[in-house]
Amino acid sequence: INAEYMGFLKEMDPPQMERTYSMEIGKVKVDISLDADSCLLCANPISAIALGECGHRVICSTCLLRLRWIMKKNACPVCKMPLENLFVTHDLKAKYEDYLVNKAALIPDLEDDKVFFDCKDEFERFKMMRGYICPILDCKKDLHGIKGLDAHLKQNHNRAFCDLCFKHRLVFIGEQLIFPTHLLKDHMKYGENKGDLRIHPHPLCNFCGKNFYSEEPLQNHLEKLHMKCHLCSDKCKYKYYKDYIELEQHFCKTHYLCQHERCKEKCFVVFGSLEELHIHNHKEHEEYGSSKPLSMNALKAGLFSEQESIPQKQEMMDGIGIDFSHYFAVDYFLNVQEEYKRKEEEEAKKFTLRGEEPHGKGKYYQGVQYVKKEKPKQEEPVKQTTLQPTLSKEQSIEKLRNTISCLLYTSDAADDTPCVDLGGRRIIKKK
Repeated sequence: INAEYMGFLKEMDPPQMERTYSMEIGKVKVDISLDADSCLLCANPISAIALGECGHRVICSTCLLRLRWIMKKNACPVCKMPLENLFVTHDLKAKYEDYLVNKAALIPDLEDDKVFFDCKDEFERFKMMRGYICPILDCKKDLHGIKGLDAHLKQNHNRAFCDLCFKHRLVFIGEQLIFPTHLLKDHMKYGENKGDLRIHPHPLCNFCGKNFYSEEPLQNHLEKLHMKCHLCSDKCKYKYYKDYIELEQHFCKTHYLCQHERCKEKCFVVFGSLEELHIHNHKEHEEYGSSKPLSMNALKAGLFSEQESIPQKQEMMDGIGIDFSHYFAVDYFLNVQEEYKRKEEEEAKKFTLRGEEPHGKGKYYQGVQYVKKEKPKQEEPVKQTTLQPTLSKEQSIEKLRNTISCLLYTSDAADDTPCVDLGGRRIIKKK
């Protein structure tokens, strides 16, 4: 907003201001309402405001205090006026001067003595959001410091913060996301896209095995610690090499590297065409004779006369280095989300999806758990057994009498009955 409008704000009291103001952002004309129903920053309905000296009511209390306490910005995001005191209230039509006079009747913040609350529920809400309190509904244990909270979540609830989100997402501790530990890898790979929550995947440096919050820090890391070919075209803009040894292999395969020891020690003495390499050899290595430097490269490129056309190497996929261009594609996030949906559909066919209710309005994502479908146990058919009638003592004796018993002889002398025992062995009488 221009300086003329800022002066207009300072001259008039908030109740007497025009409630809308038009401004141009580039070629687009935007109407800003001083009494909007939705927050200009988060677009959520405004239920409480943090009223400052400028009198703007278009920013919710959560966003304004987040700017003040986490981002260390005390100016109004609309008019850039520094705000010394802030009064948090549910009364969307309150006047700044009334609170300034009755400051003693308000509840001061425990950490910022320039912020006051006119209701205890807002005071307790921000106390919870800034405190190290376990976000699990059935627990709510007050812990000491972020290390204690993180250890408590892992040991007692099998949950964990994403370290990258915790470091780079500028939100209150109570607004940070927690995940089941076994789903952290999915969060890193696919990101989050649930309602208003939109977090891009955390790209991975394949050389170091380290994830980064977004594409920009990944690119800074690649530029500082890894190598890039300065001769390749824009098609290989995001292709990187782990170190110079790997990059030199690429130079040999795709470009024209000077094989002279002195040049190899200097590094990066490489050319895009064979003609440039020949010129370099004649200029830099003239003391060895014109034929010798040419013969050093003869195995790679060959010698050609002036009438013959000099062949040029073409850019090719030499299998060296890693292409990170997919991270920087415009539709990368959409492609990843589609891949994640396909994965969920495939898993849903194999498993029964059981969801857990997140704590708060989407502020905590506790993920889903998959439980294997248990096949219903089929009852084994009962074998029908026929009951044999019980016999009396006399009947049992009669049955035994009718049983015919016989002896089995296994010897070749079975026919000679007096000379064979019951086991079929021959009886030898001593003389």
